[in-house]
Amino acid sequence: MQTLVTVESIVSAVRCTVGRGPTGLHEPDIGALEEEYTQTCLRSGYVSSVGEYVGLFEEELAGIIGAPAVMATVNGTSALHLGFMALGVGPGDEVLVPSMTFVATVNALSYCGGIPHFVDIEHESLGVDPAKLSVYLREICVSQDGQTTNRMTGRPIKALVVVHLLGLPAMIDELCEVAERFGIPVLEDAAGALGSRIDGRHVGTTGDVGVLSFNGNKTVTTGGGGAFITGDPDLALKAKNLSNTWRIPHPYKVEHGGISYNYRMPNLNAALGLAQLRRLPDFLRKQSSLHLEYKGMLDAGDSVHMVAGRSETEPNYWLQALCVDKAKPGFVQELLEALTSDGIQARMAWTPIHRMEAYSRAPRAGLEVTERISAQLLCLPSSSQLAKSTV
Repeated sequence: MQTLVTVESIVSAVRCTVGRGPTGLHEPDIGALEEEYTQTCLRSGYVSSVGEYVGLFEEELAGIIGAPAVMATVNGTSALHLGFMALGVGPGDEVLVPSMTFVATVNALSYCGGIPHFVDIEHESLGVDPAKLSVYLREICVSQDGQTTNRMTGRPIKALVVVHLLGLPAMIDELCEVAERFGIPVLEDAAGALGSRIDGRHVGTTGDVGVLSFNGNKTVTTGGGGAFITGDPDLALKAKNLSNTWRIPHPYKVEHGGISYNYRMPNLNAALGLAQLRRLPDFLRKQSSLHLEYKGMLDAGDSVHMVAGRSETEPNYWLQALCVDKAKPGFVQELLEALTSDGIQARMAWTPIHRMEAYSRAPRAGLEVTERISAQLLCLPSSSQLAKSTV
């Protein structure tokens, strides 16, 4: 490790970037427009599942991301659950998924009775590695009655989950090509990636199904909320029925078409979200500016660097991530403790899911990059308000 890169120098650089005082990891930017829209919604009396803001929010979101079908949900986890169900994942089915992700990605799969099959990531985008995946699938897959099956377990492989981690676009085109060769549908977990693009195309719109989250710590928040995205009208109808108690339209009868869920986004949340969406370009400019400020202060060759993603992509830099490489044992822990002591909230990226007891016996490929990155990655304060200027 370079001798100039010390715990003290990194803490000083972060403090210089974020300013004085206690600093949270990611705080929402709520302003006058949000107050106006939510107050109007409150005065209307339509704060739950009926009201105009849900439709307006879905329409505006669809225009931003360029998707034909967008359905607002109560949170990102519910959108993931709908995605797995829409793709037909059921008990005993395997789904290829990175271990480096938020636990909701895998928990939603478990709700369906599915089994995670962990695959490795690549170091630049932090997304699933398409080259490794292709080699691995050639080794383990067979085709039986038109269904791709894991020859080791005898279970069908029903989907591939591509996570756009930290808002960094994964290699979705290459991954979709691999998945298509093996007849495996693709679900894009773009929970934190609103505004992230590849060659101008928004993430979450290339696979069969996409998912967004609007939790309080995301670039745009609805308080709690998510979105289900698809270009397939059959999948859209299936997800809609599953999300809204499958109510059969009728002027006075209350009838339902089958077992389903109540995953609809409330009107009050959508009012907040609509105001936030209309400020999205400003949020993205500020987050990009903050990334450049961090980069100028913290990049130190191959020892310490800000994670920037692949050159042909436009990340939203939802979470600003520092990669600490070639460090002595205990350095990352020491750095986290020093940042915390200075009032700067920072944390490791997610502990790989395969280490959880509940998923410790799930099938997996080699996870060398996952293990290495999980020990090196720190998330730094990322609120758009921290940016000193816009780019």
